Amino acid sequence: MAQQANAKLILAGKLYPFSYHQQYCQREVAPRMQRANGRAIFVESPSLGKKVGLLRKARALLVPSLADETSSLVAMEAMACGTPVIALRRGALPQIVADGVTGFVVDSPEEMRDAISRVKEIDPRDCRNRAEHYFDGSRMCDEYEELYQRVVIEAARSAA
Repeated sequence: MAQQANAKLILAGKLYPFSYHQQYCQREVAPRMQRANGRAIFVESPSLGKKVGLLRKARALLVPSLADETSSLVAMEAMACGTPVIALRRGALPQIVADGVTGFVVDSPEEMRDAISRVKEIDPRDCRNRAEHYFDGSRMCDEYEELYQRVVIEAARSAA
């Protein structure tokens, strides 16, 4: 996909020591990276500083996951760095990524490839603003505390 879009691809993360993960990487990922002729690299287990640096410099974060995750921390982190996110329409990603504002939510690898050329339409400030508004840790803690207080009050009322 990166090759078709004429883009450099950086894969970053941890390759867990599960046989299925390692076999998949050797069978599917490694051959594709070799064919990319240096245009694809793997950064294993980057430090926080390295990860933030990669996200800040990235043209976009691609989330090609087929898992129906309940959230995507890496998508939130990318937007906090001002980096647009291009993600497959799976799990919570359509609620995390504001399509056309902080990135693109797509339905196929081909649409993902095409969206790479459109990331210049996304204002990094919109990505950062959305991350601050919706995914700020302090705000989330405050809202959980308010929720817990309401639950305790309602439980006390019901018990009385």
